[in-house]
This record gives sequence, structure tokens and C-alpha cells, in this order.
Amino acid sequence: MAAPVCSVAQFTSSTIAPCLKLLTHPQRLSALIYFHALELLAIGGTDYTAQLGHAGLLMSDSECFHQQLAFENTICSPTVPYLVIAYNNATNAGAVPAATCNLITAAIACNVDFTPDQKAAQLLLLTCSLGTHKAYPQ
Repeated sequence: MAAPVCSVAQFTSSTIAPCLKLLTHPQRLSALIYFHALELLAIGGTDYTAQLGHAGLLMSDSECFHQQLAFENTICSPTVPYLVIAYNNATNAGAVPAATCNLITAAIACNVDFTPDQKAAQLLLLTCSLGTHKAYPQ
């Protein structure tokens, strides 16, 4: 895997960036969760992609983080560059994220109404599960 390109142009010229700018703050957190879940599946981890809602495996697996780390789990809404990075990482890992605003919004609809603390717990689980899997020199 080649080293990713990290430049202002890469973030601003991304075809997905205009769509991501339209997302509300709750949708942005859900989109980040969705992109991380796709990347995790693509590298052989647990498949949370169909489990993003309230009765889903992602929330039950991350509940311990929500319960025990709630006081440390504050999270801010991700900016568009962070979302572009997550989208690109998922794509580079072999996932096929939704490519339009309507499809992204549909994919994250069941996750949007979680509280910020619950989403922080989900992101903590996904980030930890992703680990570091780059094959190029750091």
C-alpha cells in the first residue's frame, strides 16, 4: 500500500468533500463511525456495517466504554478533512463507501440519534479495533 497523500488539495479537491460539508454535526459523527466500520470490515475485523443502530452489535460491543469511560469520552464533530481521511482510508482498505450524499445519509440514518457519548464509545471501539495496519514505512 502506498503512503497516502496528505495535502490541502487532497482534502479540498476530494469529490466527496462537498457532500460531507452538507452533513450536520450529528451526521458527521455517524459518517465517521460508518467509514471506520467499513474500513474495519475491509481489513478482516468485525462486521458492524449493518449493525449501526440501537439494536445493533456496535452499540452493545461499545457499551462498556460508554458506561465506564463516559466522563472521558467527550468528542467534537469531525471536520471535513477528517471525514475525507476516513473515507479514503476505508476505500484504500478495499471497502466501497457510499459515494453520494443521499447514500451516505441513508447508510448512517440508524446511527444519527445516538448521544454524543454513545457515538464517542462507538468511535473508541472502532479506532482501537482498527489498530495500525499500514504496510509502508512510517
